[in-house]
Amino acid sequence: PPNDVPAPRWIMRTSTPGSPSGRSRTSTTVDAGRAGVPAPGWSITSIGVAGTFGDPDVLASVAAEASMRTTAYYHPMWVDKLASAPRDGERFRVRGLKLWYDGSPYTGTMLLDEPYLESDLCCCTLGIPPGSIGGANFGPDEMRGTLGGLLDDGWQVMAHAQGDRACREMLDLYATVLGERAVDDHRWRL
Repeated sequence: PPNDVPAPRWIMRTSTPGSPSGRSRTSTTVDAGRAGVPAPGWSITSIGVAGTFGDPDVLASVAAEASMRTTAYYHPMWVDKLASAPRDGERFRVRGLKLWYDGSPYTGTMLLDEPYLESDLCCCTLGIPPGSIGGANFGPDEMRGTLGGLLDDGWQVMAHAQGDRACREMLDLYATVLGERAVDDHRWRL
């Protein structure tokens, strides 16, 4: 792309404008939009929102005006309002709900098997206490109940899990809940 276009994130590279080649690169949609993308040789074919707290009506109205498909995963606080949202609309699709099982490595809340390193970065810059392994945002019983309810209601689930322990625990929770029910097409992901 031209030098004034930021490094793209999920912007499809094309040999001819409007003809996707199947190759993608990474950039933020906001930066791409500010830079005037699509630039020659680039096109944006869809926007994916992987976890939002925003009002579904707002994103749906923006998507209705856009020239591309918008797919979103929402925070569970919107589950009642999302019951009537289009799951397979032409321009706006609600694919499911996103749960945040653990936090971030930069706040010391990513759930790990082994403690964070005791380094100047962790202790002094980030303020992570020595011996910290982070933590889960939900207890296993609460998460199991939440996942079971979402599965029973037909929701896809996307879970934020960054630490090694968080990933393992979420996969174990997925296996338990899915093993208790006969569901062919759940499309759950981490």
